[in-house]
Amino acid sequence: MTQSNRIAWVAPYPAHYWRRLHRLMEEGSPGRVRFFYVELPDGESRQKFETGELPANSTVFKRGEIGRALRALKAFDPAIVVTAAHYPRLLAVAAIWGRITGRKVCYLSDTNYFDIQKRPFWWRIAKRAVFRLYLGQMWGFLPMGSANEAFYDWCCGPGWRRKFRARVPYPHDPELFQAACGNGNPRRLDKRVTCLYLGRLVPEKGVENLLEALALLSSALLPELRVVIGGDGPCKSSLMEYVHTRGLGDTVEFLGPIPSDMAVELFHKCDILVLTSYSEPWGLVVNEALSSCRPVLAPAGVGAVIDLVRDGINGFVLNDNDPLTIASGLGRVLEYRGRLREMGKRGRESVSSGAWSLQGALEGWAKLAGQA
Repeated sequence: MTQSNRIAWVAPYPAHYWRRLHRLMEEGSPGRVRFFYVELPDGESRQKFETGELPANSTVFKRGEIGRALRALKAFDPAIVVTAAHYPRLLAVAAIWGRITGRKVCYLSDTNYFDIQKRPFWWRIAKRAVFRLYLGQMWGFLPMGSANEAFYDWCCGPGWRRKFRARVPYPHDPELFQAACGNGNPRRLDKRVTCLYLGRLVPEKGVENLLEALALLSSALLPELRVVIGGDGPCKSSLMEYVHTRGLGDTVEFLGPIPSDMAVELFHKCDILVLTSYSEPWGLVVNEALSSCRPVLAPAGVGAVIDLVRDGINGFVLNDNDPLTIASGLGRVLEYRGRLREMGKRGRESVSSGAWSLQGALEGWAKLAGQA
């Protein structure tokens, strides 16, 4: 047992939005918090487009440096150990170490209940059994949103709600994106409705379904749309080939890799964000689009959509990401084209009113820090 008031935050190597939150946590609690980051398997490819400095009081460990990390944890002597999920393996080891040595162990993850339910039955049963044992040992939880809370309900039963809880949403900074609002979308020479996809080009993002949906549109509707794809990944070549073979070159434009600090500019040039993922624990790009006064078209199971998007009010909620469903959704976008600006402004309100932002995450951190 320790008498310190320190908090160790153990997490995968952070994206730019987590870095900013962590720097502010450090500034607000000098000497009380230290960050233990673990490199990801594809470290370089996932890290090279991120911006922002890491907190001063942080250390980056390779995935195999379990002994070194445990020695650093012991030397820091925290009262609370926060583990941001359980992978890479070092995170689970840190949680077990904290439990064995009498620390308060707090669990944070973005696991989406609706993503879990898409997996095979046997996988769900095994996942639930293992995680009920693992999460049952936690002192507290830092849920991110409704879909994340539903996962804990399903996995742990009502008992987790009797433990310490503090909501820590994805630390989105709306001020960086609100400049894109202006007086609405700027008037452009291109009168088409511009749809933006922004993210990795990987199978689980379902970008091929978006392209198939375009191919399903009638010859009257397709010329009214323009789709801009920002991002990179292993699917890029096959997606470009599909665009070529289906004659969609006049509709679809690939921008390539987009550094995180260039996202604001892209929202300024689009009319709506389109997200067509098979699974999406949260989807911070939804916050970014709404804060930029841009409505969102996305499936109902996306974590951010459940809490932030209201169909016909500030976006369009799809039942699934099937190409036919997406095509129907794009048709609705065109029907609402005269109301997209109004819908976008309502979207900005939905992010700020529920504190789904950096400020909301800092409030959750303050609640946790008070427990040390």
